[in-house]
Amino acid sequence: MFAGAVALGAWLFAYKLRSFLGLAYTSDLFQFSQLATSWLRGHFLVDNCYGDHLSIHTYFFCPLLAAVVVPFGPAGLLLLLGIALGAQMVGLFKILRHLQLPVPAAAGGAALVSAMPFSLHVYQDIIYGFHVELLVPVLGIWLAYFLLRRSWPGALLTALVLIGVKEEEPLIAGSIATMVIAEDFLRTMLDRTAPKRRRWRAGFNLPAFAVLVLALAAIPVLLHVLRTHAPQGYSPGSFGRIRTIDGSSIDQEMGVVAYLLDNGVAWLKSAQVVKWLGLVLGCTFGLILLRPHFLLFGVGTTLISWLVQDDLFWSPRLAPPLAFIEVAAILGLAAAFHGATGKNNQAGRPRRVLGGLTLLVAIAAGLVWQFRQVPATASVYLQSPPQAVSAEARRQADELFTQYRQARRPGEAVIASTHLFRYADYRSLFWMDRLAGRPTPVWVLWEYDESPAGGARRDGYRLVGQAGRFALFRLSSP
Repeated sequence: MFAGAVALGAWLFAYKLRSFLGLAYTSDLFQFSQLATSWLRGHFLVDNCYGDHLSIHTYFFCPLLAAVVVPFGPAGLLLLLGIALGAQMVGLFKILRHLQLPVPAAAGGAALVSAMPFSLHVYQDIIYGFHVELLVPVLGIWLAYFLLRRSWPGALLTALVLIGVKEEEPLIAGSIATMVIAEDFLRTMLDRTAPKRRRWRAGFNLPAFAVLVLALAAIPVLLHVLRTHAPQGYSPGSFGRIRTIDGSSIDQEMGVVAYLLDNGVAWLKSAQVVKWLGLVLGCTFGLILLRPHFLLFGVGTTLISWLVQDDLFWSPRLAPPLAFIEVAAILGLAAAFHGATGKNNQAGRPRRVLGGLTLLVAIAAGLVWQFRQVPATASVYLQSPPQAVSAEARRQADELFTQYRQARRPGEAVIASTHLFRYADYRSLFWMDRLAGRPTPVWVLWEYDESPAGGARRDGYRLVGQAGRFALFRLSSP
């Protein structure tokens, strides 16, 4: 089982690394590399794209990412995603074993949920390569495991880390805690071997209740942090990203509450919720029907998508709902397995076989539906990552921009064309459309298929070298 988890994580990392080397990733991967390490230079959660990121998101978890960014650069974040997928598979396996599934069934269920198309779609994160939200599914799964085990240290620590990922993550922490509360209570009440009074007491999962309270308490705290960090420069602000359906503006946390009270019905009827319902049905292989009350606990994970009017299937937006869905799927698999093979099952072998075949058909149908929704995941299964430029063009770029890496001095500002971010020193990388109030770029890594960099390559810069459609410029008089 653990060898399989390592192989799955290595498989994803190989795909992500090949995409990275193929110049397929841009912008956010390097922005998160800066957020992970800015505190080492005396600036907490500051990047060269927006500035003070606490005015947009509460990425309190990001500084911990320095553990992989400092030794490996931006590619370290891709390694972390591979580790996360392997850890996700292990967490799902341990949940199923805790729920008393035999090893083969637990390993099969964990592999199924970990490697299904939508799970890989989140980790694939086309164009950007990495968002810290992509770590939410693995954190959510391990939170569910510790809550089911009623482990106070594990549950509280995982919940704090999950909540620290971003301001919306208390919603997923709360939904998972509520699911576990309901699941533990239901399973305990169905256990007729203990006296009823003892069942009521044993069915109450106190650590899960504590995590739910912690999640609810964290929401106003995180919103207060956002409000007290006024947006400056290029920061759009957190509340400024909300796209209201009535044209109103929101600039504080109470405005969000009032807006939801006025438009809650519109949210529940929105395209995001409708899409989420189909996602839940397809990604749980219909097993959500065994626990339909989970829908009440998970619908809140669509709230941010609706507030900002984002596509629910965008990888960082999908990650929190998917964490809920994967926990629901694994609990549904456990319920279906015990329903078919449990000691109280009097259906007889023919009907058990029919039930097993029905489950296999439901899984196959769910996988086909998922693949039709996110067909680009075929490139992950086939290990054929996208290549932004040809192999020959990459060889030209590699040779040319080696001159930049050899000649640059620490701290010299650099800007780069969209697909050339990989060659730049991520700590000194700036965005060419966000240079007001920023240091004058000393270096320009350019691809001629793009428009001029604000005149930088025409005035005040000298051509250091050119290879094919790539060019390297240096400021004439820094």
